[in-house]
Amino acid sequence: MFNKSLPFIILLSILCSCPLLPINKNSVVEKEIFRQQIEQVDCDGRDRLEGVQKIFAESGAKPKEIVVERYEKVENVVVTLNGRTNETVIVSAHYDKTTRGCGAIDNWTGVIIIANLYRILKTRNNKKTYKFVAFGKEEKGLIGSKTMVKTIPQSHVKNYCAMINFDSFGFTDLWALGSISDDKLIELGRVVAKDRNTEFLIKNFRGASSDSKPFKQMGIPAITISGLGDDWRKFLHQDADQLVNINIDKVFENLLFSKEYLFSVDSKPCAFFRN
Repeated sequence: MFNKSLPFIILLSILCSCPLLPINKNSVVEKEIFRQQIEQVDCDGRDRLEGVQKIFAESGAKPKEIVVERYEKVENVVVTLNGRTNETVIVSAHYDKTTRGCGAIDNWTGVIIIANLYRILKTRNNKKTYKFVAFGKEEKGLIGSKTMVKTIPQSHVKNYCAMINFDSFGFTDLWALGSISDDKLIELGRVVAKDRNTEFLIKNFRGASSDSKPFKQMGIPAITISGLGDDWRKFLHQDADQLVNINIDKVFENLLFSKEYLFSVDSKPCAFFRN
């Protein structure tokens, strides 16, 4: 039956900006707030940077922890979650959009996933240090991710265990874009999928790319994960990239999978991803 107290609980959470509890798969409140976060999408694109900062604040990040790294051509949002070691994992999504459509699918869904992953991991005693990054100008040629790669000294590359990029959700179970993803990270996805009685496929589409590519090229193990269907051409960079076409329950399922995936990443030694 409908929970009559639900609207009050949701309103209270929003008004007080209270950090949410760790995600419970059966929590109606959690799923409803997740839905509301996706529905906050800025379709004209003018306030996306501010929207990303707001979502991370709602996820428990303090203002001083939400850093906007400004460069000549791009702005990236970085939220760092320190672990017990300096072994580092980048968890990313791009926040910009094309001129067509709302950009709700590509890639506000990815932003919401990484912000909620931040919220989940900050309640844990993580071994690794995590950098949650919302890249700008991915649609202009991966400018945000290419710029970040240039700031990493070659001597520090060995400290970066993995780069996990989330790009466009709302249709299917998760899969990896094979051409810009490393084998060890793909295999880890398959292990998590087996534990969850589902699949983690590899797909390739001609001309498709995303922000894991510059990191992979630099020698940092990387993967791009997506939840698009085989009819993705109907939605990406099209007027049909709209909130109404997103299966939000499926995106929430993708988040639960991604949570287990990051737990598995944290449990592995950094060298595992390079062997």
